[in-house]
Amino acid sequence: MKYENIYYGCPHCGKSSRTSKIDELIAQDEPALKTAILDGEFFDCSCEHCYEVSQVEYSFYYIDKDQGVTIYLYAGKNDGNQEPFSDIYEEGKIYRMVGSLDELREKILIFDAGLNDKIVEAVKMLMVYRYNTEHDDKAVQSIFFKKATDEALQFNMSFTDDTYTEAIAPMGLYGEALMTNPYKLNYREVKGDYIIDNQWIRETVIINRMVNEGRLPRTEQ
Repeated sequence: MKYENIYYGCPHCGKSSRTSKIDELIAQDEPALKTAILDGEFFDCSCEHCYEVSQVEYSFYYIDKDQGVTIYLYAGKNDGNQEPFSDIYEEGKIYRMVGSLDELREKILIFDAGLNDKIVEAVKMLMVYRYNTEHDDKAVQSIFFKKATDEALQFNMSFTDDTYTEAIAPMGLYGEALMTNPYKLNYREVKGDYIIDNQWIRETVIINRMVNEGRLPRTEQ
């Protein structure tokens, strides 16, 4: 793991302060840094002048060698690295791109639980659809995977009125999404299919619907 000194403007005192960034984090070698990601403290930096804590985001690779998972967190879509896996891609491994620490945390929790993140996105979409269908006073704004037990999947759900709740999905819903595949998703790993999120599943569902309606040609996967 390589460290590099970077400078940032402290939002509290306005002075330039120094911190360290890394290019890649190997989970097995740096368990404390993995914990900092899960706790939401990874980007926390203490100003050298006023000692106030700010978050200084940057791009880096998160690698879990045991699971064969590499996740690239890009701090802003204009960081210039649009093909972060071109030189390291290996068949049979999992590659993902995320745009925030919350998204990275979710991916780590999903893979640590032994789940397929594409199926989890299908479950999340089913839960959001069912909730929004049954409630007209507010809508789901975001939903993040929290943890899995033998009986259920747990999520943190936020709403358009700035309230939050914990949402529970029976583990059977994961099996239902896997076996019936209601959105006709390709659950296998596909090279180039790196951003697996709410936008991905929405776009995939729309494309599959257009294919079924004959508005787009059917392609073999």
